[in-house]
Amino acid sequence: LKLPIQRINDYQLLLKELIKYTARLHEDYTDLQRALDFMQAIPQRASDLQYINAIEGYHGNIHNWGRVIKHTSESEIVDTGDDDATLKILQKDSSGQDVPITLRAKDIEQKKEWARELQASRVASEVVEEMQLDDTSERQQEKSSYSRTTSLSESTAVPVSPDPASASMPRAEIFEASKEATSAATHSIRSGSVTSIDASKKDATGKPQFRKALRGLTCSQNDNTFLECEVSSPEKPTVQWLKDNIPLKKTSRVQLSEEDGKYKLYINDASSEDSGMYTIIASNSEGTTSCSAPLYVKPALSVAKPDSRPTSPGGTILPHAPVFKVKLKDTELLEGTSVRFELVVRGCPEPEVTFYKNGKKLVEDDRVRVVFESKEVFELIIDHISFEDMGKYTCVAVNSEGKDESSGTITVTSSVIKKAPEAPTITASLSDVEVNEGASAMLELKVKGYPKPKVTWKHEGKVIEAGGRYRFLFEDEESMTLVIKNTKKTDAGIYSVVAENESGTANTECRLTVNSTPTFKKELKDVSVMTDDVLKLDVEVQGTPAPDVKWYKDGQAVVEDDRIKITQPAEDAHQLIIKQAKVEDSGNYSCVISNTMGTQTGFSAVSVNAPPKFLQKLKDYEASETENVTFRVKISGNPKPNVSWKKDGKPLKPDGHRYQTLEETENVHCLIIDDVHQEDAAQYTVEISNEYGVETDSAALTITCKPKFKKPLSDVECCEGETNIKITVEVEGTPAPKVKWSLNDSIICEDNSFKFESVEESGKYTLIIKEAKSDMTGEMVCEAANVKGKDKCSGTFTVKSKPKIVKGLDDVNVEVGESATFSVKVVNAKDSKVKWLKDDCAVIIDNKNIYAKEEADASFTLVIKSVTPEDAGKYTFKIKNELGEDSSTGRLSTQKKPEFKKKLQDQEISEEDVAEFTVIVTGEPKPNIKWLHGKREIKENDVYQITSDGDTYTLKVKQPNKELAGEYTCEAQNTCGKESCSASLTIHSKPEIIEGLKDIEGEVGDAAFFTVKIAGSPTPTVVWKKTTKKSQWKPRLKKFLKESPTKWNSMN
Repeated sequence: LKLPIQRINDYQLLLKELIKYTARLHEDYTDLQRALDFMQAIPQRASDLQYINAIEGYHGNIHNWGRVIKHTSESEIVDTGDDDATLKILQKDSSGQDVPITLRAKDIEQKKEWARELQASRVASEVVEEMQLDDTSERQQEKSSYSRTTSLSESTAVPVSPDPASASMPRAEIFEASKEATSAATHSIRSGSVTSIDASKKDATGKPQFRKALRGLTCSQNDNTFLECEVSSPEKPTVQWLKDNIPLKKTSRVQLSEEDGKYKLYINDASSEDSGMYTIIASNSEGTTSCSAPLYVKPALSVAKPDSRPTSPGGTILPHAPVFKVKLKDTELLEGTSVRFELVVRGCPEPEVTFYKNGKKLVEDDRVRVVFESKEVFELIIDHISFEDMGKYTCVAVNSEGKDESSGTITVTSSVIKKAPEAPTITASLSDVEVNEGASAMLELKVKGYPKPKVTWKHEGKVIEAGGRYRFLFEDEESMTLVIKNTKKTDAGIYSVVAENESGTANTECRLTVNSTPTFKKELKDVSVMTDDVLKLDVEVQGTPAPDVKWYKDGQAVVEDDRIKITQPAEDAHQLIIKQAKVEDSGNYSCVISNTMGTQTGFSAVSVNAPPKFLQKLKDYEASETENVTFRVKISGNPKPNVSWKKDGKPLKPDGHRYQTLEETENVHCLIIDDVHQEDAAQYTVEISNEYGVETDSAALTITCKPKFKKPLSDVECCEGETNIKITVEVEGTPAPKVKWSLNDSIICEDNSFKFESVEESGKYTLIIKEAKSDMTGEMVCEAANVKGKDKCSGTFTVKSKPKIVKGLDDVNVEVGESATFSVKVVNAKDSKVKWLKDDCAVIIDNKNIYAKEEADASFTLVIKSVTPEDAGKYTFKIKNELGEDSSTGRLSTQKKPEFKKKLQDQEISEEDVAEFTVIVTGEPKPNIKWLHGKREIKENDVYQITSDGDTYTLKVKQPNKELAGEYTCEAQNTCGKESCSASLTIHSKPEIIEGLKDIEGEVGDAAFFTVKIAGSPTPTVVWKKTTKKSQWKPRLKKFLKESPTKWNSMN
């Protein structure tokens, strides 16, 4: 097969598809079924051969035989009694038949000893299903193969089949790689044994908690899948998704959603690039929580392997050392993430499993624990991982047959770490491939890069999608193979691959050659040609390599000369051309095409003959009525041509009286017509034919007569502006008459208004009026004349007119409350109906607010009194009569000056508050709003914030101080006018001494003045006090003076 042994699984899948579709077509698929049986038997045959080689010539102790013999209820050790040295084991095979194994000992004592040892070494039937393959090449090529499932949590265990060739894997997720299969924090598929991470723990703080943690998933390539979890938090958390500790970007394929604490990560059209460890980080003001789970995307053609464990002939699985089918691997995790690693170990007898961290036995607690899901599946769970958890973890499985171990290093990081980007590199380029038609072609390459490059395959520039005859195989993360099944000629050409990621691109290409046997796309045909004609034999061929083409005549190779040429006008076209063919060129010709795949021959019988030919042709004949007419021809041809006559294309049968045919000489033939009349005028045709050809010749017989109208003029009515009006008459007469047209006694000439058409053979004459005008109404006359005489006819031509608007509606722009008037002027308005429309709906004329009137000069007016904004819109005037209609449109626009529906209100605030002024303003058109502080226009900044919502406008004054107090004005202005309103802003502030008291000296009895300057809003209350060391002293405060609002005096 020249393929790794696991490719047998791929062939099994392809054969199953062929059988399925063949059965749908109701075709025989017996051979396909035999091929599938053969493929399925290959692994079992290898296992049987290994078993036979193991026991052939065995010289060990008999108790070891017990390990290769199945001791269950289906096996029985029988002492026949016929022979004291013979021991027989009866064992049921898969079909229920007894399969005897006979052991012959030296004596009866040895026989009894063997029976005891066999019984003691009995092997249980509940052994695990699979063993690793020992074959070295398979170890190098084997890759992980997964059963098809969307979510591990929805899978259940599958019973073990006793048939190794068709056994199903006992788990929903199957890891079969003997060397590289690893476990990256997958979760148990058994339900009910382990609670969700973080779901059973209550955090005393208010940081987010996972009610439902992420669960690992396995899906197939091109499937749609999603990861989900549930988060509880006192406040809405901030969520971030990571893949392999790198922030995950949202794309058209990768979508995020959140609803009631449920967070989902959707991945559409999954590919191998999506495989990895996914982490969700939930954060709020109290803290951060995270959890992780893996996603594995199976390759498109991934197929589960058959059971590879060694078994006895009866199907019993033999004892074997433990084997890790799903292993630990190096993993980098974020601090605080909760994670679980799933491992699968299989051995017989059931192994004992122990975990170690950095060489020491792992100590379990509430946060770090090992959960055994079954005798094969168990999980290492670490909640809220920390830096103390970093180290090398080892799992050791031991039984009586040996041991196996799996290790992986856990690295904890406090931040998201990005791997250094690496541009794509093609490590193994495509190579040219050559296959035979119908076989399968495989194009292989290897490419690496980070992030994992997107690989696009193209055939002659057209992108290749998986499906149908195209399959993609993935040996490992870097290897990729395009398999083209049942190759066709059209599959040949250039195949290119482009690998690209954010860091760059790489490409490679190769040529696929599809070899095929030569065939004729266009085969040779028998040919008959006339003498002196060109004889051409042509074929179109196909095949790879391009076939050689050779020509033969009567078994002899054709030799080229001046008259005979062999050409190739196209890559697949070949011709044999013989100019001026002769009778001796007749014969049997053959074309032989051949290449390395085979030969094919085409044949052609060629005849060169003499066709019929006119040596003297017919001549046109013109006669008067009652004359005799003779048509005569001279012909040649071999064999002698048959002669027949036709009149106007219909066979002419001689009656022996007026119509007669005769052969005057050997090659001269005549048609005689006696006493001709007008109905004899026609086209006469003679046809000569033999088996090699047909020739015809014609002549006209004309019977002269004066013109006569078969179809005269009739009255015509049309509308003004109507174009291409055709008026047709039919006239008979020989020779063909000349026709003249006149209107109101004026000759009509061909110009920009009129055009003539005529068909003399049928006697039809047409006058085309390019555009009807009102001044064309009158009497139309047509006159026909030839050498024999003339005739004429007449009719009335009437042009009708439709109403026409000569002055249309104008746009009207008025202020609300005023009147609006629309006017139009029309011609040809008589007997017309008038309609007024507003926005394509009929205007309701109540003759109060809206009325319409018609003036004597065909003017029409619509008046709208006291216009409101609702009256604005598009107005249309329509006028119509039986000949047509016309319309005009104008637009009514309304205006209204600004009006304050809500005005500014005075406000009093403290310095810590925010002042907010609000107005409601209407106007048409919408007014422009301007805010003023005093006379200074306000611009939006850190102090002022200006907003609007519909007709509501707001000014906010932030961080107020005494400089911001005062009058505030809002001005609204549009094209109709301007309005404004104002209000004052009072800012209250606490009392403040701006200028304090000063010490003074004075004479006893004099007046003493103490002055203080203060600030504050509203005006503070002032209290004066005098203090002294003598407690019995009483103040002699006489008077307070207030000079100004901020300056106070005291006189003592």
